[in-house]
Amino acid sequence: MYRNIFILGLAVSIFSCQNSDRNKETQSKLNATIEEGLKEIAEEQAGAIDGESIVKVNSAFYYGEPIEEDGEVFSPLALDISFINYNSGLDLDDVEIVDASEDISYGYDYDAFLLTKDGTINQNYAAWDSISNTFRTLLLFYIPTNLEKIRVFYWGSELTDTAIEINKKTELPYPENSALTGVEEWNYPEGGRFYGELLQKKSYVFGNLSGEQQLMTLDLNQWPPTPITQDVFFNSSVNLMSNGTWVFTSRHPETRNSSIWTSATIKTLKPNYNIHKEKEIRTSFISNGEIFAYTKKEIFRLNNSKLVSVSIKSTDKDVSDLSGIIDIPNDESAVIWNGDIFKYDGNAFTKVLDANLEGYLMNSVANERGTYFSTVDAVYHINPEINKIEKVDQLQGALSMHKGPNESIIFTVGNNAKSNVCGIYSPKDNTVDYINVKDISNKITTSDISDIAFSEMHNKLYIFGRTAFYTVPLSSLD
Repeated sequence: MYRNIFILGLAVSIFSCQNSDRNKETQSKLNATIEEGLKEIAEEQAGAIDGESIVKVNSAFYYGEPIEEDGEVFSPLALDISFINYNSGLDLDDVEIVDASEDISYGYDYDAFLLTKDGTINQNYAAWDSISNTFRTLLLFYIPTNLEKIRVFYWGSELTDTAIEINKKTELPYPENSALTGVEEWNYPEGGRFYGELLQKKSYVFGNLSGEQQLMTLDLNQWPPTPITQDVFFNSSVNLMSNGTWVFTSRHPETRNSSIWTSATIKTLKPNYNIHKEKEIRTSFISNGEIFAYTKKEIFRLNNSKLVSVSIKSTDKDVSDLSGIIDIPNDESAVIWNGDIFKYDGNAFTKVLDANLEGYLMNSVANERGTYFSTVDAVYHINPEINKIEKVDQLQGALSMHKGPNESIIFTVGNNAKSNVCGIYSPKDNTVDYINVKDISNKITTSDISDIAFSEMHNKLYIFGRTAFYTVPLSSLD
């Protein structure tokens, strides 16, 4: 129950160590302020439930498949619980499960779903932002499979008068599916979980499984869809050169060592060039048929396995921070950086257009109509001739974007007031058709959806969730 307090205290301790040259009087005042802040947080969280609050455990039941850890079998447990008239500071992380017979604590929840009044899972994750002081939630835990009764605590206080009996195994209470015909569910290899966003080149999509420890590759032209995995770290970029060579870039999540490697096939990837930690390569891109990479301060050209520094010329920009360069797919010599467009002339990158884009660049996608760039604040369209830039208001809030059918852009959306998880933007008539999470599957919520892709060969959308992905015939959306 003290995990939040501990994390804050640890961060402050690190800060204090890094500033050990402070005089003792200043440090003493700082420590007193820290202690007072920690005390206030603890008091607010502990006081969220008082004598005026009502807590009702509606049910507890096993669901899903058990796991084995250190020779002991644990099963996922769902706790359906209502909080009525609680105070500010309520932290669901601090709800604790205890074995009623042995008085052993089995920790805190690892996930939570908001429930509707009838007890089904609210598939709109954004609904958490508008809950009142009365709500119903489903807290998920892992506990030993043989437990029959549990007790529920919050900050050391028991929430119910009697022990709670665990019901027989059942399914999580997702709502019934709405009718989208032809939707199929596909699991990731070996029970993997999908993280982050997809990168797409041609008919292939690439993503991370199991916390960046596996590269997943899926050929959208293949049916049935058969993802393959390889034990390589991948989290940065993938490019395809005109000669058919694949170029990958990644940074190890622990060592932070960066790697660039090439391969003639995507089925067997072996890094053939490593960049040392101090380089901290952000990503790589292709320009004029050559491989480029950049750090926060420099752009490099890969020449015979050596990095050659390349200058970037700008008369009005500070070039001390090169974060966020994105290549323009419709022009192999052009990149966009710091809101402006640059082209490589064989010696340096020179600015050719003041784009004045707002916000940090996130991703891009190109189709017959040009290139679309998303930032935190907006989405922009650059025509194929790279001489006209316009904001696309209909795509504001888009997270990831990919090429869709009939010159459209398909995209995922962030948390919103509805249960929309993705959409199809048609530039021809400047409209967006949204897809609702309940129309895809009754096993997912808006927070489960990570990315989307389109198979032109099979005329299907591929919608990627955390534990499975779904194929949706385009004809079912008509």
